[in-house]
Amino acid sequence: MTAKILLLFLVAAFATITLTEGKRNVVCYYGSWAVYRPGDGKFDVEDIDPFVCTHLIFGFAGLKEYDNSIYALDPYNELYENWGRGAYERFTGLKKINPELVTILAIGGWNEGSVKYSKMASTAEGRRQFIDSVVPFLLRYGFDGLDMDWEYPTQRGGVAEDRDNFISLLRELKAAFAPEGLVLTAAVSAGEQTIDEAYEIPIVSELLDMINLMTYDYHGAWETITGHNAPMYAHPLDDGNVTNFNVNFSLNHWLTNGADPAKIQLGMGFYGRGWSLNNIEDNGPYAPANQPIQAGPYTRQAGIWGYNEVCEQFLADPAGWTVVRDEYYQSPYAYNGRNWIGYDDMESLTKKMELIIIALHI
Repeated sequence: MTAKILLLFLVAAFATITLTEGKRNVVCYYGSWAVYRPGDGKFDVEDIDPFVCTHLIFGFAGLKEYDNSIYALDPYNELYENWGRGAYERFTGLKKINPELVTILAIGGWNEGSVKYSKMASTAEGRRQFIDSVVPFLLRYGFDGLDMDWEYPTQRGGVAEDRDNFISLLRELKAAFAPEGLVLTAAVSAGEQTIDEAYEIPIVSELLDMINLMTYDYHGAWETITGHNAPMYAHPLDDGNVTNFNVNFSLNHWLTNGADPAKIQLGMGFYGRGWSLNNIEDNGPYAPANQPIQAGPYTRQAGIWGYNEVCEQFLADPAGWTVVRDEYYQSPYAYNGRNWIGYDDMESLTKKMELIIIALHI
């Protein structure tokens, strides 16, 4: 498998499986910043195989705080204006190769924060300004819909009223999208407390065409002990609310609280999170680790490696790495000296697809 193909999976935040009108959907997020990665890590729109995913989501657009309008976060890369590279239209142009492909623009993401989305959604006028900018923006660049990636209502500087205001925003977006046949989806939290505070699940489910569940980032280098990025089940060492930091709990929490099974997309991250161990002899789950793993050559961020970077590390030192398939994580972690990384591979992703097939009865 080439580095380019591997990176397709790296830049997809979700590769999910659900059933809509008898067909299984695979929804993939494309992180547009991958175009700036060096060497084999560089990944542009034309590197996407338009037949791998049924839905492609371009991440991300932003929100202008002063007038509540949508805008291109990287106009040089995303627009043709001012001699730009036109990634938006090249992305939606993939439908010329695969006419069945659905292309969606995501707005928000972690770096955009929550505060300005909270302010926009707090008034009818703010929501109207936003929606009046979104519809022509999507149509201008050929997108089939919007993915609302507000992370998260009521959180990170938001207010309690966000829960109701998020519903108002989705309802008004849905009404405005209907005449144009546009799709409305959202990326939503997998954390129990955030879910309960942020979302009126039955109404959110009714209003959205797809619910993209972010079942990853449960553990990472913001903690000082090792833990898997996306564990399938609770680990015996889990304590307190950490017992709910796993894919199985998050999926069932959404379902038992009123999410339509046909709309749930189970998120699968094609990257790992890792640490530098304090003691190389203590190398299992919950091992003390006060520092993140060193940055990889492509993602260039301490504490995280793309799956392609994991594979390259293994190939460079096959005898040095020990891979463990934890019976509770149902996903591998590996260590080599002080390096510790928890990630997903083909075997663990297959298990997660089996989980959602059973849970959603598809």
